Amino acid sequence: MELSDQYIAGFFDGEGSVSIVRNRANGKSDYHKIVVHLGQRAKYRSVLDMVAERFGGSVFVRPQSYRLSQGWAEQADWQLQDKPGIERFLRAMQPYCIVKARQIVVGLEFIETFQRAGQLRDSLGRIRGKILGVEEIERREQLRLAMRDANELGPPRAKPSLLPPLDVQHRQRTSDEQVGDIASVPRGVTHYRTHLTDDDIRTMRADHAAGTTKRAALAARYGITVMALDRIIYRQTWKHVT
Repeated sequence: MELSDQYIAGFFDGEGSVSIVRNRANGKSDYHKIVVHLGQRAKYRSVLDMVAERFGGSVFVRPQSYRLSQGWAEQADWQLQDKPGIERFLRAMQPYCIVKARQIVVGLEFIETFQRAGQLRDSLGRIRGKILGVEEIERREQLRLAMRDANELGPPRAKPSLLPPLDVQHRQRTSDEQVGDIASVPRGVTHYRTHLTDDDIRTMRADHAAGTTKRAALAARYGITVMALDRIIYRQTWKHVT
């Protein structure tokens, strides 16, 4: 049996939600994400399983600690967090939803902000992320607040956000900077995972070229694997060391 879009839309109108949340990580600008949710008593979770089979996402049963009393029935939840899947779901629901019509519009506008972001490349032309400027971060925050207002139950009332002020000072770059100006990714001694130095690399290559030390012993001397040693010797890594 396959559920129709009309059936899922009616179910979603009554028991579903669309949320935009803001998180904060140390040393980085605030970032936003969107989540679609649908709840049902666990006894009837087969409906949620069919929704997940069609649109992706995952279904799980809430743990006992989430239930407010022993008499409450087990609750199952379907969540979808990947943006392409969310866009596909919201566009399928949009023609039929009434209660969640505004949330769907805001959610689709939020997803479009990711599609407009350009690719961030290093000096070698490799893709290293997305160009995200202050304006785009602030736009996503406005959409988060609009979604919160759309999800508000009952008559409008003043309800200040409990989140700290939006942080954009650690943004990657402003939106008007040129893509080709970004420096290459950290490499060599500047990379946080390495314990080697440029002189170690030169000595390693010289010892291998002289043939006085076996590769396994040479790798053990510097605390690396033979595979990592081979990449260094044949200049697949540490290419900048001459």
